Amino acid sequence: YRGHGESEGKPTSAYFAPDYVIDNLNAIASVKKLKNPLTGTNLVNAAKVGVWGHSMGGNITLKDLVIKGDIKAAAIWAGVVAPIGDIIYNWQGNVSYKPDILDLKLRNQNKDLLLKTFGTPSENPVFWNSIDPNSYLKDIKTPIQIHVGLADTQVPNDFSSGLYKRLKSAGKIAEYYEYPGSNHDINQSFAAAMERTIDFFDQYLK
Repeated sequence: YRGHGESEGKPTSAYFAPDYVIDNLNAIASVKKLKNPLTGTNLVNAAKVGVWGHSMGGNITLKDLVIKGDIKAAAIWAGVVAPIGDIIYNWQGNVSYKPDILDLKLRNQNKDLLLKTFGTPSENPVFWNSIDPNSYLKDIKTPIQIHVGLADTQVPNDFSSGLYKRLKSAGKIAEYYEYPGSNHDINQSFAAAMERTIDFFDQYLK
């Protein structure tokens, strides 16, 4: 994403701005066009591309899926994937982890402006639903695998379990795995989670 690591540009909010989704979709489009510089042959099967997203990346992945119907598989680990009202009101105050000042500022960038301009989700559900990927789950064509560590102190577990329930209610292909004692990065069960993720991608991308 822009402004992360060695990437050019300035970082922004994943939750209240479209920039990172644009970056992600551009990256997917670029990967599909990769060619061998010597032979000119394709290096990637453009018809079988999958996406993996963790935490903030899970939120961006969910947005990718409601925009692009040709992503063939997606895995979300510890995703910030709740409806936008829960992200605003039922996230940061309900977990023990406290981000540093810069991280918190980036998370909430544009939030106050949107609330001031459009009102709260309860006051103006039409607007907030229009920018919430959870409002468009019926449009998703991609099989999704969800993983969550039950000792996660950064993102509530019910963000992941709630998405799974909504996907199943919408008739979508979805898998859900919980890891007791595992943290936000699922470190304590990393091998099991990664093996399931690889098997899932093999199923839909090979």
